[in-house]
Amino acid sequence: MPVSPEIRNVHQLIYTKQLCDSEALYVFTFVLQLIEACCLKVEVPQLIVRIAINYLGMMISDSKIVMNKEMKQMAINKLVSLRGEVVFDFVKLMQLDVGEDYFLELARKNLETGKYAEAAVLIIKFKFFNEFNLEDLIF
Repeated sequence: MPVSPEIRNVHQLIYTKQLCDSEALYVFTFVLQLIEACCLKVEVPQLIVRIAINYLGMMISDSKIVMNKEMKQMAINKLVSLRGEVVFDFVKLMQLDVGEDYFLELARKNLETGKYAEAAVLIIKFKFFNEFNLEDLIF
């Protein structure tokens, strides 16, 4: 499908302003922020979030985006904003090195900020049952 002149002009404008050092970094940053925005908006279906995550994962597996240390840190910083149901796929596809301790702390942060569903998903996935009081999840 041919690209319209308007879209081509917007594309050229974005890159002439040099918002990022490379097109790959721009795409990564843009899609990462899109994923975060979609996760924060409850009305956005989970399928949309998964499509965006899978898109980045395909770009990484096809070597169109090469994850460097800065990009991995950007992705790790977004983990607190993601829906609990997509965190694991995100970590796997972004090739992030985070252990169970990180997820335990993330579950605690989710509880503190009132993100009970996200905390519950992490607690169940990693079997953190002994680390939390049931009353913390209910109240």
